[in-house]
Amino acid sequence: SNNGNMTAGILELKGDFRQTVTGREDNFIASGTNKVIFSGEKKQTISFASSKSKFNIVEIKNYSSEGVMIDKNFNCSDLIKNDCRISLADGGVLGWTLGEDTIIDGDLYIGADELNLNGYSLTVKGNLIQGGGTVAVNGGNLTVNGDYRIQSMTADGQGTITYSGSTGYLEMTGPEDVVMVKGDFITSSVNSHAGKLSDGTMYIGGDFTQTVTNSNQNFAAGGNHKVVFNGTGAQSIAFQYTSHNTSGFAKLEFANTGKDGITIRDHVTVNGELTNESSEVDGYVDLIDRALVTNNRYKGDLRFIRPYYLNGRELEVEGDILIDGSVIRIEGGSLVCRGNLEMTGYNSYVYMTGEKDWVTVYGDFVYSSSNSNNGNMTAGILELK
Repeated sequence: SNNGNMTAGILELKGDFRQTVTGREDNFIASGTNKVIFSGEKKQTISFASSKSKFNIVEIKNYSSEGVMIDKNFNCSDLIKNDCRISLADGGVLGWTLGEDTIIDGDLYIGADELNLNGYSLTVKGNLIQGGGTVAVNGGNLTVNGDYRIQSMTADGQGTITYSGSTGYLEMTGPEDVVMVKGDFITSSVNSHAGKLSDGTMYIGGDFTQTVTNSNQNFAAGGNHKVVFNGTGAQSIAFQYTSHNTSGFAKLEFANTGKDGITIRDHVTVNGELTNESSEVDGYVDLIDRALVTNNRYKGDLRFIRPYYLNGRELEVEGDILIDGSVIRIEGGSLVCRGNLEMTGYNSYVYMTGEKDWVTVYGDFVYSSSNSNNGNMTAGILELK
């Protein structure tokens, strides 16, 4: 990788740019203030073999009738077009800024640049495929009647379509930002979304799938960002599990009204607030970083993989609790588990050191931590049913 070697200056190209992979896929990384200018007098082509490589600033100064064609995997931090002709080989379109409410009758494929809703509503009656660029909700309302894929799309000679990593970003940073996906939402972005998903509300009527193709933060929601699962049929949630996957939800609400409910396929973390009053949910949700539970009551199973602090609050869990290599500190609060409470792994404890600490377990209490809890339960009451 050349990461750190192209941080300033200007690279001006009169011909084509082509990146190939002979070893590392991220062998071309520009950053800082580095700029690449395309200023040819005839057609120029930009081609990346891997979406893990990227430009920093790209400026187009090719004023020919053919302009610049982007072949695939285009990834840059800033694109300056100068009203030059830019085409996408895969048939996608460049993003644009809305000036009025807009309806797209079929599918929409965004390949590069920024699609800025600018406070307006955009309705896509088909699927939204984002192979690159940024979808900036910016106070607007995005409705996708089909699937929303932050993935690149490729069709072979027989017309078989495959999906892979995308260089795209979804940006929701304002309280008025709304994204409503009636189908499935899938993200395979190669880019970190830390700070990109900090506010607004996202509604998903189908399945949620996150895969790691480069960055493990490609759905790292924080702040006041909320995701609501509001389908009427069976839904599933799947984060690709790796030991370093730090993607997850900030605020998560289950509002599925179907009898089949929601199935959690792998680790789903919540760092802000968790809400479920009536939906059927199969699988554990991981509470982390002092996350709250709406009305102090959760319908489902909870898992704790990082230290959790009740801090004097009440928490009632209608399902099971699994403490997996972590701790719960009661801190003057109360914990009610309507199912089984199990501690497993290394250094799994319930800390009860205050006289007001109270833990009630209606199911079985199973302690299989691989270390002693000596000194961790010195006060309070553990009530077993």
